[in-house]
Amino acid sequence: NKVVLIGPADVAAVKEQCRAHRQPEIDNWIYGAHGTDTDKFLPARPDEVVPGRVIFSGSMLYPPNIGAVHWFVDNVWPLIRAEMPNATFVIQGRDPAPTILELDGRNGIWVTGTVPDVGVLIRSAQVCVNPMRSAGGMQNKLIEYMACNKAIVASSVANEGIMAPDDA
Repeated sequence: NKVVLIGPADVAAVKEQCRAHRQPEIDNWIYGAHGTDTDKFLPARPDEVVPGRVIFSGSMLYPPNIGAVHWFVDNVWPLIRAEMPNATFVIQGRDPAPTILELDGRNGIWVTGTVPDVGVLIRSAQVCVNPMRSAGGMQNKLIEYMACNKAIVASSVANEGIMAPDDA
């Protein structure tokens, strides 16, 4: 008789709904653990890492991922390219929306679409990003990045479900 939730924002939202419906606040919640296949997502060998490669990995039909990528391309990518003109940004994920496909080939951006093994490109990255602006929860991409022992830059929304410390 437990309620499995992803993170503190979910607990707060459910408690708010309990109050709104004049019900007792839940007190029987637990956080649900997520994991990943560490045979597929493993640290890169030095020869696999491409200097200056930044990656975002996720379903590119999912509106919060689309929004995160566009925010990154508009607000962060120009700053990176100003410092590192040869840097590349890989947007890896199935079913890229038309607005994502339009980014392919512009300003060092590569849109892959579906790939046979997402771990290969994650391992090739120097830095992995997850600039989610909404729909935080448990971000499997962060677990995959961590399993690959990557440097990660993520928004607090993206980190909500994992709760990784800032300096981890």
